[in-house]
Amino acid sequence: EKRLMNNSNDKYSKRQQPPEMLLKALGNNSNNSDGLIVYDLTAGFGRDSAILATSPHVARVVMVERDPIVGVLLQDALRRLKLLHDADAASHGNDKQLQLSSSSSADVVMKNLASKLYFQSGDGVNIIQNDEVLSFHGSPCVVYLDPMFPPRTKKSCREE
Repeated sequence: EKRLMNNSNDKYSKRQQPPEMLLKALGNNSNNSDGLIVYDLTAGFGRDSAILATSPHVARVVMVERDPIVGVLLQDALRRLKLLHDADAASHGNDKQLQLSSSSSADVVMKNLASKLYFQSGDGVNIIQNDEVLSFHGSPCVVYLDPMFPPRTKKSCREE
């Protein structure tokens, strides 16, 4: 079952929309034992992708960004996230008792994000039609689009 999520008709702007609404729109898909593969075709700075990746029902979020400058910033943020995760894991070494006692909820979220978030540069339409990308990341269960425009408040014809 494939779903298309689109925030364009929400009555709240993106900044006012709580993260829970995005996770609620994703739904509880318990019939997919491997977890959902989500493609965020309008990744931007990755805020929505990170929210989607916190869902226990999501196995992977592929962030697609066509703007090369924003893409470089997003790649750098992912690189830093993975470096922080790797440094944290290395600092605990093999001492499992220390590792269990010092893992905070922030550490768990960081580890979860680092393992679920992936970046792909390019236009979203081309990416989801590219067989190499699909074979590497998997076919999407959910395609998320956020057109990044506020809802229209003006009407084309006047009311009488």
